[in-house]
Amino acid sequence: MTYDDLVKMALEHVDVAESTSYGNPSVKRRGRYMFGLNETGETISVKLDWENRDWLLGEHPGVIYITPHYHGYPAFRVFLDKLTPELGRELVEISYADAPNVAKKRVLP
Repeated sequence: MTYDDLVKMALEHVDVAESTSYGNPSVKRRGRYMFGLNETGETISVKLDWENRDWLLGEHPGVIYITPHYHGYPAFRVFLDKLTPELGRELVEISYADAPNVAKKRVLP
């Protein structure tokens, strides 16, 4: 999948707009981050609630991962070249539902 494929899926929903986050392309719902393209263009970061984060990390190793930057934060990275359309749709749907509810604060370990 491509970042553009995910953006098209996200824009099917109300209150979703293309934006930027730290200078990189992103998608937000009512100004709250859903997902964005990382510097290399090979991965996206996805923000969602803790329960969904942990569940998806366990279900899709090798596709979804976290870096030290994401420890204590309800987000992860996804390899675009390993992302199936089905999982891409699921990530968009979950991040859309979670966007207004996810706390901005980082949880320290």
